[in-house]
Amino acid sequence: MLSEYKAAYKNELKYIKQVLDQPLTEEQIFNVEYIVLQRLIEKKLLLNLVDELNLKIRA
Repeated sequence: MLSEYKAAYKNELKYIKQVLDQPLTEEQIFNVEYIVLQRLIEKKLLLNLVDELNLKIRA
């Protein structure tokens, strides 16, 4: 899970830096950390729920 977080965080920072085209403040970096962590938690909870309900996910 830690490697997944690090990869997601790195990708999100890269994307935001490209969009903003300027350095991020410490507050913005903290917000990115929080958002990435929140997304990963939500993803894990949804996958657990899908598993508990025996649902199938189609691509």
